[in-house]
Amino acid sequence: MKRGEDYLALKEKIRQRLLDELFRHVPAARSALDYVEVSTPLSYETFVKRERGGFMGIESSPQRFRQTWLRATTPIDGLFLSGQDVSTDGVIGALVGGVLASSAVLGRDLMRDLRIQPQP
Repeated sequence: MKRGEDYLALKEKIRQRLLDELFRHVPAARSALDYVEVSTPLSYETFVKRERGGFMGIESSPQRFRQTWLRATTPIDGLFLSGQDVSTDGVIGALVGGVLASSAVLGRDLMRDLRIQPQP
């Protein structure tokens, strides 16, 4: 937490660029946003004890996929999980994890919506 003003300024610049892009595509997200946090590889080293800032999640093993707590919904009202560990590892897993979390929040199957071909 003592990385200096240059580091904090860079994180803020990254945060703002990501939010600007989000709001460009989904303007309504602005009013729904409560909190944003940006992490870097240094964050992973500090808080998750990942070597050299590695960010990949839980090991992909049969035991990992048997975990019942790796779901978008949680026992805490209003708390949802997203990201690669909700579905499977990697970038595609993170995308699917986001869709699963969105489905849980909205109470509808967005994966089904993605599979259905729009009618002309």
